[in-house]
Amino acid sequence: MSDAHHPAGAEPEISSAVMPKTPNLFAAVIVIMVIIICGGAVACVWIHYRSELEKHRESVGELTERLEKAEKERDNYKIRIDALMGMGIPIEISGNIPQVPQIDAVVTAYKEAVRLVVLNVGSEHGVKTGYRFTIYDGGNFVAQVEVEKVMPRLCGTRVIFSAGDIREGMAATTRLE
Repeated sequence: MSDAHHPAGAEPEISSAVMPKTPNLFAAVIVIMVIIICGGAVACVWIHYRSELEKHRESVGELTERLEKAEKERDNYKIRIDALMGMGIPIEISGNIPQVPQIDAVVTAYKEAVRLVVLNVGSEHGVKTGYRFTIYDGGNFVAQVEVEKVMPRLCGTRVIFSAGDIREGMAATTRLE
């Protein structure tokens, strides 16, 4: 450029197209730094959550194994219960099984037509409505009965299940040992 175009002492103008855009360069550097910093933070968060995920996967795996074991045990018990029921033994499954005291009795009367058994124990012996007695002859199971009526020294029971003939003088108990 010649001095003819510029008056003496004046500085020549530089076109804005040629001049570097400092604010834009500064913004670009800031954006790059933010990306680097945030990328690092995101990577740290990702690594943390990845390790937490692995811990939970291990826990889920352990719980799944325990569940499968419990299901197999349940299935085995169900097979056993079904087998007992198939043999005619009544099974009641309840989470509320009352603790019944050991009470031994003797069959004093039996009315087969109405399936009524009278036992020689009553409220004086701790018998309550709903208690169940097992009637046996020697070491052989004969029947299971449930108390429906309680008197001081006698109780009336209804036969729930019978595997043989019930006779007067047979032993009965609330708990077999």
